[in-house]
Amino acid sequence: MKLPFITVVISAVPLFGAAQTADFHIQGNIPKTISADKAFLSYREGNKMVLDSATIQGRKFHFKGTISNPVQASLAYDKATLWERDPLASKDLLSFYIGQGITQVIVTDKLKDAKVNGNKTANDYVHYKKSMAPAEDALEKVNIKFYSSTPEQQNDTIYVNKLKLERDQHFAKKTELQNAYINANPNSYFSAVALRDFTYFTFEVDKVEPLFLSLSEQVRQSDMGQIIVQRIKETKQISVGQIAPDFEQKDPNGKTIKLSDFREKYVLLDFWASWCLPCRAENPNVKIVYERFKDQNFDVLNVSLDDDRNNWLEAIQNDGLTWTQVSDLQGWGNAASRRYYITGVPQNFLIDPTGKIIAVNLKGKALQDKLAEIL
Repeated sequence: MKLPFITVVISAVPLFGAAQTADFHIQGNIPKTISADKAFLSYREGNKMVLDSATIQGRKFHFKGTISNPVQASLAYDKATLWERDPLASKDLLSFYIGQGITQVIVTDKLKDAKVNGNKTANDYVHYKKSMAPAEDALEKVNIKFYSSTPEQQNDTIYVNKLKLERDQHFAKKTELQNAYINANPNSYFSAVALRDFTYFTFEVDKVEPLFLSLSEQVRQSDMGQIIVQRIKETKQISVGQIAPDFEQKDPNGKTIKLSDFREKYVLLDFWASWCLPCRAENPNVKIVYERFKDQNFDVLNVSLDDDRNNWLEAIQNDGLTWTQVSDLQGWGNAASRRYYITGVPQNFLIDPTGKIIAVNLKGKALQDKLAEIL
């Protein structure tokens, strides 16, 4: 399965308590230019994915059901489109939110361009997506550019770094748009979604907490809001100034390695994976700092979120990673990554000889400058 070079996160997390349930109806039409017998709807209810279908009669379709929380859903004319993960595939798929009550899906041409009217949650989502469109469209173009490139280009560090820089610039623009949305819409559930989205990979408590406190009491008390509360609490445990939690995992030779083995040294604790293209693009930068500072009381400890041993070892060899590598090969279930609340990679922590975290998520020149400052 191809993994996206760009990851855009829109969380389908509950708005109201799990003890409640609500009936929903989705009413839609298809234009005469479309030939389809059924419409297919997928969404998450609790811990399971739901796939439903509706027969199209008189060019109209109707879904109904019960949900415990508003959830993000996908609508298509065939099941294959719902599960398509190829970033280059042309997909006529509509992403929207199901909420209590009736939602109208009005299709005039492409399903993906349909107009959605109805419950407040659905309407707010349309507004939020429209606000984010300039950045998300730009991110999608970078994604397509990467997967349209040749294998040689995808293995070219300079080429990938150039795309990574372009991607980071668009992510920064999206963060600006999300900040603006949050400030302008403190009563919107999607302000909490926006806050959760742009903090998915890098969670800076000093920036997140004031924004969170600016939201209305209702939004803060929503399930999405409570997830952010929990994340703030968790992140404070691994923020700058805290002692880095110890852990142990095995290296490729089966030797048990502990983080505490690196005490009395500065160590870069770096979470990555062979399948993570931004991680692989950052590896040459880590090599530079390792070679420059390895004889100055500095070391690197890589923790991989791989679940395939061969892929892990191949990436280590291909990228020339000569420092300590560990993994429990449990993928996103990696015990060390869970202890550090890792939700996306790459992420890193710079730890001083006493075991205290002194910086988080330093990349490229910023990492070189920090090490030059302290060593």
